[in-house]
Amino acid sequence: MILAQPEAYEVSALAKVWAQYRKVPLADGAIHARQCWGILAEGLDEAAAEELLSQLHSAQLQGTRISADRLVSPAPPQVIRRLEVKGDDLAAIISSIAREDIAVSDLSVVAAALFQETSTKKVQVEKGPTAGQKMLNAGILIATGIPFKLGGPKRVETKSESHSELSCYLDLCSVGGARRWRINGQSFDYSFLKERKTYSILSNFKQLVSDMVMRTPQALRNHGTRLLLTGGEMRLMGYTSLQDLDREISWLLTLASLPKG
Repeated sequence: MILAQPEAYEVSALAKVWAQYRKVPLADGAIHARQCWGILAEGLDEAAAEELLSQLHSAQLQGTRISADRLVSPAPPQVIRRLEVKGDDLAAIISSIAREDIAVSDLSVVAAALFQETSTKKVQVEKGPTAGQKMLNAGILIATGIPFKLGGPKRVETKSESHSELSCYLDLCSVGGARRWRINGQSFDYSFLKERKTYSILSNFKQLVSDMVMRTPQALRNHGTRLLLTGGEMRLMGYTSLQDLDREISWLLTLASLPKG
């Protein structure tokens, strides 16, 4: 069962539906609503599917029943470093020697996501007595003749350091998900924006998303894209990793593949 309206993905409404459907506390319904990303439930029997459809209808929402084999899995993303305009289409610069043409009319999903991404690395730190401890050790040695090792011997220790930063990603997906291009907003070359380019990565990223939406009126927009375009609060994004974005894209590609009407 998938949500039939991309613009209707709203956590509080879906939380109430799921809580009533599963007869669980609203807090549990909210957890499911935040994590489902449009794919409401899988493996439902006839009676369960009808009950969920009824609950959605009561909340003025629409669901669509699909078989498991109709759920579209997007292709692995091809990361692009830079974009160039090529007539009405785009050229994706993959590396200094690799580029791919993107037919804008063939794009069916434009999906942006922002979330805090944490990286951990191992660093080596020298440990041992401080300057004050060294002076105290020397004083004790002079006064008593007994060597003293306050602070311990000089040594090298390995420890983990974590760093968290706001990451922003934009995926452009072709019809059926056969091709997917990904922009990492932290490392992307925004020269595509020309005179509109600023010193702010987030401002540049928002402008890039806006440009892609204007070029692809036929494409479905995900929750993150709509939030960016309407100036919504970043805390409402709800993404915790790229796996969330992948799941949401699978939902949108599936919607785009269904017969219209």
